[in-house]
Amino acid sequence: MLSAFRSRGAASLVEAGKSLAGALHCNHIAASGVAAQRAFQTTSFKNSGGAITKADIEHATGLELAEMEAALEGYDLFGEDQAWLNAPTGTEENPVVVTSMFTERIVGASDPDDDSHVIWSVVKEGAAPKLIGGEYFILKQVGEPPHH
Repeated sequence: MLSAFRSRGAASLVEAGKSLAGALHCNHIAASGVAAQRAFQTTSFKNSGGAITKADIEHATGLELAEMEAALEGYDLFGEDQAWLNAPTGTEENPVVVTSMFTERIVGASDPDDDSHVIWSVVKEGAAPKLIGGEYFILKQVGEPPHH
């Protein structure tokens, strides 16, 4: 095949390359001489009706596996918990409690005058309620911070 490329020049080389790329794309010639098409599935189990099969579990890894295991236990791992949408605004007497494994945490809150702006600040454990964007926040440390 290389000698044919050398004798025909660059134009033939381009055409041969296109032909070879087309042949390698996804088609294979089976032993019977009939072209076979490769299958590639990209549909998640949620888009396929939600039924999780044993094969789905065996082939899943990482977050997809965690999502499937959660679905088998009856909850949506990445579903939105809508409770925060209806939560009361943090006041000085009843601030929003932010949890963290560390003694401080960065918190962002919408600007009450323009909700397209986010105001960022740091809340620290044991500090007085902090006003950030029209709401008050305090930090509650839970657990121990990870050790490196």
